[in-house]
Amino acid sequence: MELPDNLTPVPHTELSDDALRGVIESFVLQEGTEYGEHDVSLDAKVKQVVRQLEDGSALIVFDQRSQSVDIRRKDDFLKSRGPNHKDQVR
Repeated sequence: MELPDNLTPVPHTELSDDALRGVIESFVLQEGTEYGEHDVSLDAKVKQVVRQLEDGSALIVFDQRSQSVDIRRKDDFLKSRGPNHKDQVR
């Protein structure tokens, strides 16, 4: 997945609890976000994403063109940005 240069990482710790929950809920409710054959509650999905944000395997990105946010796998984000940008994402 290639990410354009207009995407900026946003530390999840800089968002209020309500804003973070809203971003995560929007992400997990997107069509195509699958969690296997079993139904998983919204709270469980939110907790999974929070763990991924906290352990650094996922990050929130801000799209400057659309003025929107999304959650991406950190590895995918770093690969698309190239080796010169790796030190800018924590």
